[in-house]
Amino acid sequence: MTRAALAGAVGLAAVVAACQTITEDMPQQISPVGPAPVAVVVVPVAVPTPAPAPTAAPDPNPNPNPNPRPTATPPPSGGNRNAVVSVTAGVHSYLHNGRLVGHSSTTFNVGDVAYLNCTPRDEERKPVDNHGPLQAWFISGDAKYRVTDTDTFNPDLHCQGPGKVRIACKVDGITSGTTTLTINP
Repeated sequence: MTRAALAGAVGLAAVVAACQTITEDMPQQISPVGPAPVAVVVVPVAVPTPAPAPTAAPDPNPNPNPNPRPTATPPPSGGNRNAVVSVTAGVHSYLHNGRLVGHSSTTFNVGDVAYLNCTPRDEERKPVDNHGPLQAWFISGDAKYRVTDTDTFNPDLHCQGPGKVRIACKVDGITSGTTTLTINP
């Protein structure tokens, strides 16, 4: 064989050897990517309980003559359960220049918000809890105003222009007297 033929045969053997398929086995388990999981340990902690309140010592000088006639019977639980005999409509507080004024008034400025109230009362004119639902609000006047949520005992009256606004309400078939509110410019 000539040298050229021998070199060609060796080159061909090298090409055949280089074209062999190489197979590698991959591991069967997939290892997690990222940090290893951290075990969570729960440690119970005792929650302190308040100590019992101390009991009052007995009175060393008890009253030997208690009042045989109590002055008044407290109202039944749940507030004043007397019958409704009158209803009032008014303002319990209002917002003026962004500040709450915590008392009633009948004079307001444009921009104020008057918080109205409809109050059922007993024969002593005390507010009553034992009443039916609100039946109506009656609000009218020549001032410019907006009233919100007239389905409640406490709607809001937004004062938008000067004039007069008359308010009244009705509960348990009893209509309040009319209260006149004045809105100044």
